[in-house]
Amino acid sequence: MRFIHNCMIQRESRTTGPITVQELFKAKMKLIQHCQYNTYKEVINNLKSGKSRLPLVRQLRLYLDQYGFIRCGGRIHNAPIDENTKFPILLPAKHPLTRLIILDAHEKQLHSGISATICHIRQTFWIPVIRQMCKISIQKCTTCRKVNSKPYLVPDLPPFLAFRVESSPPFTVTGLDFIVALYVREETGRESKAYVCLFTCASTRAVHIELVHDLSEDTFMQAFRRFVSRRSLPKLIISDDATTFQAASNTLKSLLESHTLKEQLGFKGTEWLLYQNSPVVWWMSGHREQTIRVGDVVQVHEECPRIRWKLAVVDELMPGRDGLIRAAKIRTGSDHTTRPIAKLYPLEINEKE
Repeated sequence: MRFIHNCMIQRESRTTGPITVQELFKAKMKLIQHCQYNTYKEVINNLKSGKSRLPLVRQLRLYLDQYGFIRCGGRIHNAPIDENTKFPILLPAKHPLTRLIILDAHEKQLHSGISATICHIRQTFWIPVIRQMCKISIQKCTTCRKVNSKPYLVPDLPPFLAFRVESSPPFTVTGLDFIVALYVREETGRESKAYVCLFTCASTRAVHIELVHDLSEDTFMQAFRRFVSRRSLPKLIISDDATTFQAASNTLKSLLESHTLKEQLGFKGTEWLLYQNSPVVWWMSGHREQTIRVGDVVQVHEECPRIRWKLAVVDELMPGRDGLIRAAKIRTGSDHTTRPIAKLYPLEINEKE
């Protein structure tokens, strides 16, 4: 870095204006020469001396060209190709300059795969274990991860709760949820907003649908009475306050916390368990270390082309009672929401990966 800084100082003291092609080429050659002299001092001394050749020198048929660069020999001297391709410049595998050259070639090839990047680099340079180095560098490319990254690994699902597997009449245990606003056409032809109140049997998966015009307490109780009249009176109702409720209306939150509603249901002999998150049980699965962390930058899966997926930041992890994480609170701009980690695609590689 000090060498690069000195080069910049020299240029500023020499000229002004935009950087020319010749200046870029000279800077590149200086950086390559500096890299070789710092990494391959022993090889350079061996090439300049008349002693027996080192194994690396013999293997790659190394020699010093007229400008002092270490180049690789070969058997394609007579091929009608460029001299740099016949005798590529040797670069060390694990060096900052090498990583920059790999990323530059990857971008010039329009973020193509490993093989195309290697083919482009070998037109000028020879890098030991180049495939491995290209793979490591391309994995860190944010542009490629927007297209190729995979979602976070999801832990195995816990076993069903007891009431999910017990034999009981339909709708003895009922799950309740609301679907976001729909637009329906009335008899007069005017469009109005409506909501779907969804009752689901926890054991048989039977479904009962009620259409409601708003999310008020009275409207819900009417829908509940219609459901009870046609099906049966549940012994247990389960609901949550996840994104479907938050997206519908703040009125629903007050509805679920309504003292009057709880009294009426209690009078009918029905118990209501309100879960802050999806219901889970205490269950220890096999050890599977998770990589999601607070602060991770992710893409959020949506039903649209991937290039239009929103970016978000993980604000909070939501572990279940088994200690495993299956959902997280994320921030997209000024909005906050909750998503399962199976729909979050990380854009960065952390130390666990």
